[in-house]
Amino acid sequence: MTKRVLLVVADPGDVGGRAAARAAARHPRAAGQAARDVVVVSGDELACAGWSHRVDAAGVARTSVRLAGPDPRVLTDDTLAAVWFRSQQWLVPPGLRTADAGDVAYAHAELTALLVSWLSSLGPRAVNACEGVSPTGPGWSPARWRQVAADCLLPVAGANASTVRTVLVAGDEVVGAGDPAEARACTRLAAAGSCRVLEVGLDAGDRVSDVSTVPLLHDDARIRAAGAMLVGVGA
Repeated sequence: MTKRVLLVVADPGDVGGRAAARAAARHPRAAGQAARDVVVVSGDELACAGWSHRVDAAGVARTSVRLAGPDPRVLTDDTLAAVWFRSQQWLVPPGLRTADAGDVAYAHAELTALLVSWLSSLGPRAVNACEGVSPTGPGWSPARWRQVAADCLLPVAGANASTVRTVLVAGDEVVGAGDPAEARACTRLAAAGSCRVLEVGLDAGDRVSDVSTVPLLHDDARIRAAGAMLVGVGA
């Protein structure tokens, strides 16, 4: 049975994301489920890959990504079961880094557009749906997140509130909620953003102070939940 690739784009300093990838690799495989191959690359490594991304007249994309490095491989639409994009900064390929600032900025914008187009073409195989220019999920402003949170019946803090605790939504699991009602409301917020994984920050009054599409995953429970979420997306 052909292995299905679960791709995690997480930078070297992303300890939680890389730990969740290892948790996904260790996750028990259900009977009849295809073998999985969890692949972790940094944003820089993905940016430096050899890309072929074509969109036909019907709007259907065909993509292959040739990764370099010690374990070179080609990732295609047929082999990718899930992609979890966590990198929040990446460099343009080395040949462009010495160009003037305007050219580098243009190249970075074009690369970002490529990443978003690719992730959007994957549909439900992307952990978080892209909206706007962010490959990690909706590129919403903090104000919009607070408005959507209010629509989901979550109490909302002001713009400068401090976060004292967080709630993680990872697939069907919620970690850190104060009670079932808060868990359900955070799940609604994740669904409103078409996110399989979302971190909701709360202030001392249990009001939403921050929302992140790239949770820190700072403890074992969150790492396990995120790993299980990734396996579920790729099932």
